[in-house]
Amino acid sequence: AVLDKLPIKDIERAVEDALFDGEGVLGTKSNLGVTSEIREWEDHAEEYVVLQAEVSQQRNALMRQRRIRTLNERTYAATLERTTRIENLVNEMQADLKSLKSRLNDELKDLGLSESTATSILAQHYKRQYPGRLEEEVGADAAAAAGDAMIPDAKRQKTEGGDVDVMMT
Repeated sequence: AVLDKLPIKDIERAVEDALFDGEGVLGTKSNLGVTSEIREWEDHAEEYVVLQAEVSQQRNALMRQRRIRTLNERTYAATLERTTRIENLVNEMQADLKSLKSRLNDELKDLGLSESTATSILAQHYKRQYPGRLEEEVGADAAAAAGDAMIPDAKRQKTEGGDVDVMMT
């Protein structure tokens, strides 16, 4: 008769705490027909079941930790492998860059061009390719120093793949 007068939310809160959070008491040990020896045996049996549950929970937690550690070790090994592979690629790319620079210097020497002339030709190319951008990156003085005298006139021609510089002589 007391439950009829309590709001349902209060009853739900009390039962939820006891059932889901493991707090509170759902019932009391008030069975007068049970002897003290049986009550003591029930207490030991209940304690045994509770301890078994705790052991099971600890085993589950340990197994989760083992699985997580195994996954982390695999991830670490894969990351080390990738790191080594990428470092090798970077070293190879650096060696290629040095080789290309050396070959470019040899080409410039074979053509009889000085480094300043090559820089001027390159600056002029970029000036035509990307108008206005060269001044932003290297400054207006360097762009003006590039000059038009070194490169013949070029016209832009539309193609399917995009714009192409066509040299007109």
